[in-house]
Amino acid sequence: MRALRSTLHVAAAVLTVGGLILAVAPPSTSIPEGGVPILSAPASWAQPSPVSSDSLAEEIVLSNVFSPSRTAPLRRFMPPDLAADSVNGMLPDTALISSSDTLPGAAGPVPALFGTVVGGGADITRALLHLDASLPGPRLYAVGERAGGYRVVAITPREVTLSGPNGRVVLRLQQKEERP
Repeated sequence: MRALRSTLHVAAAVLTVGGLILAVAPPSTSIPEGGVPILSAPASWAQPSPVSSDSLAEEIVLSNVFSPSRTAPLRRFMPPDLAADSVNGMLPDTALISSSDTLPGAAGPVPALFGTVVGGGADITRALLHLDASLPGPRLYAVGERAGGYRVVAITPREVTLSGPNGRVVLRLQQKEERP
């Protein structure tokens, strides 16, 4: 144990002296005789490969996406595999829905609660609701947002409180059944 302690003291002293020397010695500012070497990209990077996509993709690649004059798109981009999905890839667990409940996109009672996401702050907390009968399916709402005559008042892990034309409405999720 004594040998280990003395070894650590010697190592600390050597490192302290080395640090002092580096702190006091002026840094070297000389440039090598041949100049600073410039690294070049491989030849395969010189010419971009031809793009075999539509003109929209080419326009995006050629445009400056960080330009201050750039504005938000008129329509949100939807990946092709989700384009046919009316609820943007957010589907409820159909095993938990009884036959009397309605699925997203189907005509059914309004308002309807399909799920909640409750996070650490108000910017994360959302509820998957179908509030407007004129919309094809549910969408995510935050507290304070409105649709179909309803306003979201509060979101908790298992229920959502709405303010609507007939007063306050509280929607609750069904309790999960234990599966064997």
